[in-house]
Formats: sequence, C-alpha cells, structure tokens
Amino acid sequence: MFFSIIENSEDMLEVERIYNKYSKLLYKVAFEILNDQFSSEDAVQQSFLRVIKYHRKIDYNDSVKMRNLLITICKNVSIDILKSKNKFKSEDLTEEIVDTNESVLNLILNQENLDQLTHNIRKLSPNYQEVIILRYSRNFSISEISILLDLDIRTVQKRIERAKTKLLQILSNERMFL
Repeated sequence: MFFSIIENSEDMLEVERIYNKYSKLLYKVAFEILNDQFSSEDAVQQSFLRVIKYHRKIDYNDSVKMRNLLITICKNVSIDILKSKNKFKSEDLTEEIVDTNESVLNLILNQENLDQLTHNIRKLSPNYQEVIILRYSRNFSISEISILLDLDIRTVQKRIERAKTKLLQILSNERMFL
C-alpha cells in the first residue's frame, strides 16, 4: 500500500488507523459523485495520498476536523476525476442550451457564434456560469450538480432556469445591435 511513503513508524500507524477508520465513508462519498466502483476506489486512494503528503500538518486528535478534512479532500478528488472523464466540449454546449428555447436560440447559435456564446456565458454571474457549464458542457444531471455544489435540487433547477433566461436576454440584446 502507500504507507511506505511515510518514514516514521508512529506516523505510519496513525495514517493506517485513519485509513481503516474512514476509508469506507470516503468510498461512499466518492461513489455518490462518481457512480463507479473503480473510480471511487481511485478517489479514496488519491485522497489518502494527499493526506500522507501533508500528514505532519494534520491534527489527528480532533476527529471531527479529521473527518471533515477527509470528506472535503475526497469530494475534491472525486470532482477532479469526474472532470477528467468529462472534458469540456464546446460543441456540446451549443447543442444542449438549445433544448428549451430552440426557436430563439436557433436564430442565434451556430458554430460561427460559439466564441461569442462563450464570451456571453462569462457575462453571467459566477453561480449561473457554474450551473450552465456543469449542466450543458460537462453533462451533469441536476442531482449531480446538487451534490457537487451542496445545494438543494430545486435551487439548482432555478439557477439553471434563470441562467438560461439571462443568457437569452444577453444574446437577444446583442442580436438587436448587429
């Protein structure tokens, strides 16, 4: 296992104790995000590699902080794995945004306007940008976005709806000035 990285036997025992105590919990956290056994196992392993890298800075005596730290690390690692699986594809973005407002967007969106669309998405607030990108370019479901952002599903749905409305307004305004 990866315990051979640690030089001190006391530190090794401490990390091993933490691994035995929290590995199942971290697997569940990773699996909620990744929905894949092997990727979840990789996420747990990578999480503990990060813990080992900074093991001297970690307070092992505070179990609440330790648990929260491990969960946070595991969530971030899982999201990184998910992102690496779902690379940003700009063509997907234009295809997916059209789903609800086809008639208006079909007049505006095409491959030539992809750069302009990306530019306009950047005009949205960070919260709106985040949900639009996760939903339409990364192909996350609303429930996955809810988990990733730690938001209620209804909040995610409303943000997506508002983001699309705002994006349509921006696109319509630019269309009027062309």
